[in-house]
Amino acid sequence: MKHLLVDVGRVLILPVPGRKVTTRQKKILKLITEYRDALETGKINYENALKLINEYQTEIVLPFKKIYPSEYYNTLNKHSMYNIELVDYIKTVDAKNHVATNSFEYFINRLVEEYKLNEWTDKILVSDAFKAKKPDIIYFQKAMKTINAKPADCFLIDDKKENVESFMKLGGNGIIYENNEKTFEVIEGWIKWNLILVK
Repeated sequence: MKHLLVDVGRVLILPVPGRKVTTRQKKILKLITEYRDALETGKINYENALKLINEYQTEIVLPFKKIYPSEYYNTLNKHSMYNIELVDYIKTVDAKNHVATNSFEYFINRLVEEYKLNEWTDKILVSDAFKAKKPDIIYFQKAMKTINAKPADCFLIDDKKENVESFMKLGGNGIIYENNEKTFEVIEGWIKWNLILVK
């Protein structure tokens, strides 16, 4: 059985052409990401992080000691669109489909609900659950274990070169996402002949 692993940002969810993100929105996205990373690595404690981001009107879920910002999701969603052409194609491919993302678990749960991702995916592979992020090889190792597959039987669609290269070092296949047409062509070659024309 073959498996397709699809990234979220700039692959499954694309920027809306012509829409500009305000300076405040950019600051929110940057700070939230930095503070979550700092919490995970122990560089700052939860109380300090809470003080730092309080002015940005985020939503805090205390039991998990993680930052779940509703404004983060709303800002991204406002300036993004669902890549329905890619999804419709993936549904026709003879493979199990999975989402492979470094996004917040909160954000992904919202996407699952809004875009009904569970209707065409088998697993949602979130970095929060693995305690590791792409391109860390540990992320991909845990992903393979979760979907019970070998890297050679998997194909990663990701917009970041370092993520695709890391997965290939593990023995997987992949493409750096640029557009749907090129992606479809390479996946067709992989599915039919196990051939990777473009890396």
